[in-house]
Amino acid sequence: MTAHSALSVRCRDLLALALGLLLTACGPEPEAGQRAAGPRPVDATTDIARAVEIFAEIRACWQAEALRMCREQAAISPDAPMPHLMMALATAPQPNRAARCCWEAVRRRQNGSAFARALVDALQAYFAVDRQPELVDARFSDAPSAERAAALRAALAALAEQGVDIFGPTERALLQEFIDWDLGRAGPPQPGSTLAEWRARLRNFNAYLDEAGAIPSEVPGYRRVVQRILALEANPETIQATRDPAVREDEPRLARIPRHPEQRETIAGERPRASRHGSDKWQPRRANRFELPSGQGGMRAFAPGDDPPTLLVFFLGFGCSHCVAQLQDLAPRAAAFRDAGIEVISIGTDSLQQVLAARQVALENGVDPLHFDVLCDPEGEVFKQWGAWDALADEALHGTFLVDAQGRILWRDISDRPFEQADWLLEECNRLLRAWR
Repeated sequence: MTAHSALSVRCRDLLALALGLLLTACGPEPEAGQRAAGPRPVDATTDIARAVEIFAEIRACWQAEALRMCREQAAISPDAPMPHLMMALATAPQPNRAARCCWEAVRRRQNGSAFARALVDALQAYFAVDRQPELVDARFSDAPSAERAAALRAALAALAEQGVDIFGPTERALLQEFIDWDLGRAGPPQPGSTLAEWRARLRNFNAYLDEAGAIPSEVPGYRRVVQRILALEANPETIQATRDPAVREDEPRLARIPRHPEQRETIAGERPRASRHGSDKWQPRRANRFELPSGQGGMRAFAPGDDPPTLLVFFLGFGCSHCVAQLQDLAPRAAAFRDAGIEVISIGTDSLQQVLAARQVALENGVDPLHFDVLCDPEGEVFKQWGAWDALADEALHGTFLVDAQGRILWRDISDRPFEQADWLLEECNRLLRAWR
């Protein structure tokens, strides 16, 4: 790490510490002889402090970790708007999802402090959310315009000026952080030019993957960091300005990195307060064994390490139109997956009776039935084991996983939306299975 980037990291950590210590000064103290005011709004202290930590993750491009922290805080303070507002900022690159998070903050606006209410108003105008957005809403297919971004910056600047004598030190400092962030356009500080600095960033990334059970495609810029390391190992004189140095795609360390069609190219910064002592290489986690009722009759067991390579698709039942679209996209390609040696299994939240009824309706209407097994997990136990569960909403999430013959999870996508690019996924599955043989 260069002296400049080390100083940036140190200053950021000191700022987070200072903001936390300033919590006791959030708001004016009552004058002598006066009684303190009644209970403060639910997010005037702890949720603002947590927002400081969450925003440090967002600025470093660790959106996935920021979202985890948001959900954790929302579970502690379910009526507070601030956790949902931070979710909107963390998901800003996904306008539809960000708008849905912002709306949840709007619904809780009255429970917030004056500071939180002002932020909710500013973000509501930025995302132009006036009613509950749909899961897929054409109004939010594109990012907010440059004009709305400029209006948001102006609103935040005005809020900072007006709040000098109203907001506490932590609130004012967080507001200034929002203004300086400029909606994440600049990106986090990057490592220097040395091989040691890039290896240190990779170990920081891998420490997170080990901790969270995530995969490299969930860390922005992971692949680019490995490319840089390989290039520097081959030629220490590699120029730092080269954005993506040429490296053979079949180089094992590069070929084994999972891809995702929506992965971000920005290289994430060093994760705040995280270990820098991860390994030099990512090792996939082993999958969990399970046994569930099958729509084809009887029980179906999945035994990682004994079963062939398997694509597992977790869906929210036949009542979810988006899930049905995903399965209909996948069904005609099931034979192509099997020809590649990949078994396809779907796991839904419907009961066995509901699966059998859906199959019967399909047959009666001349609809081609699914060309793979449908397992039943109405209690969501396997969903939870595999991480396809939103603990905040206490409901299942869509999930798609590739498990190889050794029982390793080589690829995954967990989201509130199903993964619907079956052709791309087939190619990626084949590529990863070849790389990990």
